[in-house]
Amino acid sequence: MRVVLDRSGPLWRIDLHAGRDFLYILGQERVWDYHPDQREYLENPLTHQRADHARDLANVWFTRGADRFRALSQLDARISFRQWEKLKNKTGEFRCAVLQVDPGDGANWKERLWIDPATALVWKLVADLPGGTTNIKWNKLQIGQPIDPALFVFTPPPGTVLRQKFTVYQGR
Repeated sequence: MRVVLDRSGPLWRIDLHAGRDFLYILGQERVWDYHPDQREYLENPLTHQRADHARDLANVWFTRGADRFRALSQLDARISFRQWEKLKNKTGEFRCAVLQVDPGDGANWKERLWIDPATALVWKLVADLPGGTTNIKWNKLQIGQPIDPALFVFTPPPGTVLRQKFTVYQGR
């Protein structure tokens, strides 16, 4: 799975590549959902439930990944330092603190986080869950850099159809 996440204040763009591709854009006044495989998209006002869905999805990806460190204090978990480890990606090289997160409620999961102490960003997360292991590694993060406003507007590719509901979900 590959996720590209762009955020500028309340504006979000989530580009998911996970077997089937999806693009969600939460813009200034509209929210767009695009399924490139189906060549279909939805467009709704920010007051529509699709905007809430896109906002929730963006927050989950951001909180689960780069911003996970700030959420640790809200967990009922035991957190322990494991080691220092160098992590290299497209942004640079970082000396990360590797933390182990074990649930305090007896739940059947655990996480390891690679955190840059200078920024508190989580560059890598490995979650051992009952259904398997999830690996998230951020390859590139830019903070405090201007983002092209065009990223938060959807321009339908030629041949793409605006729908009220995706064809793949008709009858559900």
